Amino acid sequence: MPWKADGIRGDGLEVLAALARESFDLVLMDVQMPEIDGLSATQRIRQGQAGAQNACVPIVALTAYAQAEDRERFLAAGMDDYVPKPVEESELLAAMRRAMGHSAGPGTGQQDGGAPVQTSPAPGVGDPARIPRYDLGFLERSYGDRSDLLSDMLNQFHTTSLPEIEGNLRLALGNKNMLKTQQVAHKARGTFGTVGARRAVLLAQAVEKAAANGDVEALHRHSEALLTEAAALGEHLRLGRPWPDPEPETAAAPHPAEDKT
Repeated sequence: MPWKADGIRGDGLEVLAALARESFDLVLMDVQMPEIDGLSATQRIRQGQAGAQNACVPIVALTAYAQAEDRERFLAAGMDDYVPKPVEESELLAAMRRAMGHSAGPGTGQQDGGAPVQTSPAPGVGDPARIPRYDLGFLERSYGDRSDLLSDMLNQFHTTSLPEIEGNLRLALGNKNMLKTQQVAHKARGTFGTVGARRAVLLAQAVEKAAANGDVEALHRHSEALLTEAAALGEHLRLGRPWPDPEPETAAAPHPAEDKT
């Protein structure tokens, strides 16, 4: 199935404007965008606000929100399928094919034969200290023998992304800005995911959820654990070790307790 991308739109309003100008075979919709988010943009598309010709265009969500209840929200908004971040090529292509093959109409979550679309929800926060620091399978599937690409990604992650995450998180926490903390943690989840830092992804998820719920005690606990994990990742790369580290870990970073909310 050949695909041709037509660029990136910065927010939901730009998505609507692009669709109003021309027709597309499929839309990859980021859930969290400025101006209007992906859910609102999808609802407007389904209402015909981007042109009647696009009211039934297949829409696949790209999101860091991947719990079971999130899937229901996406389908209710009119999305056909979703892919959790970090996005893997095989999962993205499968979701695109499912969305293009829908015959039951937008937002039904059904394939041609009427079977529900099956997606794998992301694991809950649980106990990140028991989660491997690195997702070896993701690194192998994503980079394979492209060690040069992985090296470039890790260098950017070490020199730019990590300091940015740590600085922005400390600033948001210092200002007691729950919304900004939630936004920083959400972005951090995607960033950690691109380099297979699985434990950090779950810790960032815990920070995001605590900030969204206004749970100050949990936010403090999870934030400290995330900053500790980020520092460990930075030290790992500073020493120039290969990624992942072949040496067994002897001590676990501080971690949040079981999240039962």
